[in-house]
Amino acid sequence: MTPTSEFSVAPTGKLLLVDDEPNILTALRRLLRQDGYRIDSETDPNAAIERLQSEDYDLIISDQRMPQMTGLDFLRLAKELRPHSIRIVLSGYTDLNSVTSAINEGSIYKFLTKPWDAAQLRGHIAAAIRHKNLEDENRRISEQLRTVNAQLTEANAQLAALVSKQQLSLFRDETALQTLQEVLRQIPLPIFGCDHQGMVVLSNEAAESFLGPEGNPICPLGIDIQSLWPELSEPERPWKGHNIAIAGKRARIECRPIELNAQARGWLYMIFPEHSQ
Repeated sequence: MTPTSEFSVAPTGKLLLVDDEPNILTALRRLLRQDGYRIDSETDPNAAIERLQSEDYDLIISDQRMPQMTGLDFLRLAKELRPHSIRIVLSGYTDLNSVTSAINEGSIYKFLTKPWDAAQLRGHIAAAIRHKNLEDENRRISEQLRTVNAQLTEANAQLAALVSKQQLSLFRDETALQTLQEVLRQIPLPIFGCDHQGMVVLSNEAAESFLGPEGNPICPLGIDIQSLWPELSEPERPWKGHNIAIAGKRARIECRPIELNAQARGWLYMIFPEHSQ
């Protein structure tokens, strides 16, 4: 099938033409310039190799039979220097075995013959440039994916380290809380605490025993402080001492404010039963 001849939409690209016959290069430049390509040319493949060391090309077109070296040998060298360039042999002579081998090993993209049909040659070159643009885009996307994957890998590693650090912090906090709870439980003085809304959120065994009848402790957690002592309200200032009676027991109660942060604040109550004074 002949490639599209709609050259008005042919992609632009940079071409290097190599042929030992200057008139061939002139004819090719005249034919291809109308498609908007940027074109360089060399009659010596060695000079073309030097050019490739400093310049990149989308498409390299070489004659096969040249006195310095064959087109296939030149394009093999060109592949080492510019592996992403598309390489085409254009020649009136051919060794099918060599051409087939070069195509199979990736040294050349296509073999075209002289004399050429102008429309077909332009169509083949436009198709080769489109192929090059597609490969470039695929490489660009692949590189972006590699970059994104590397970033995700780094982010996952950082997240894992953060989670591990947070888990360690939570373990330490939990251990500290358990220790405080055990210390609070062992204190013989009745102690309980409430939040800023007056709900009891903390108590020890001594407080629970004090609040209930003999041998029948009462856990006050979740109870409104005013249901225990109706006369109590949120203190305007810490109490140094306040006498109170509950469940037939008299005691002195002291209160201290607690404020860990704006959300965690309340009051700590310490009860001093009369028998312990």
